[in-house]
Amino acid sequence: MKTVILVPARGGSKGLPQKNIVDFCGKPLIHYAIRTSLQSIADEVWVSTEDARIKEVVSKTHAHIIDRPEELATDEASTESVMFHFAREVKFDIIVLVQCTSPIIRLMDINKGISMVASGEFDSVFSGTKMKQFIWKGGEHKVPVTYDVFNRPRRQELYEGRYYVKETGAFYVTTRHEMYTNKNRLGGRIGCVEVPHWTSFEIDTMEDLEIMEKIYKYMETTQQ
Repeated sequence: MKTVILVPARGGSKGLPQKNIVDFCGKPLIHYAIRTSLQSIADEVWVSTEDARIKEVVSKTHAHIIDRPEELATDEASTESVMFHFAREVKFDIIVLVQCTSPIIRLMDINKGISMVASGEFDSVFSGTKMKQFIWKGGEHKVPVTYDVFNRPRRQELYEGRYYVKETGAFYVTTRHEMYTNKNRLGGRIGCVEVPHWTSFEIDTMEDLEIMEKIYKYMETTQQ
């Protein structure tokens, strides 16, 4: 079975201009997604982009580039539309969607996700982190929060049996068959690769960038 990694990286971004190649700890942000992807058990790594500056950065790596049509690089274009454009050009059995906005992405987690699908254990998987907070429904303005003071479990009891998982958006794994069957990045029997909370943050704003750089530098120091 052929496994490929697809890193979508368009040039436009309103919250953080040129987000995918903004400087992150001395390197373009996309560098981290590509570096980890190239070290994985996937057979090929591809970057889908329409942007000349992003192509220049990617050309210095061993990742392949697929030219994304301009109409698939707008705010309205879905990630799935980019995946289907890629699927029409490149043959694969399993596809891994890796997002640039999650630079603290671990090799072991990507490999685990690929193995979970390749083994047939699941048809698709996504990266998620176990929720460790109390969650109450809220509303706008004068709508009260549904805080039940008489039914507040102890934290030790909160995760007995079922528990909540937050989708991190870092990566998704599925097969070509499931992608075309469901017209979605996930489908069939869906599993989750549980990742540490500190790897779950995404970069969409300058504030996110500054916070993530501090986390990354701290983790680099503690892991040496």
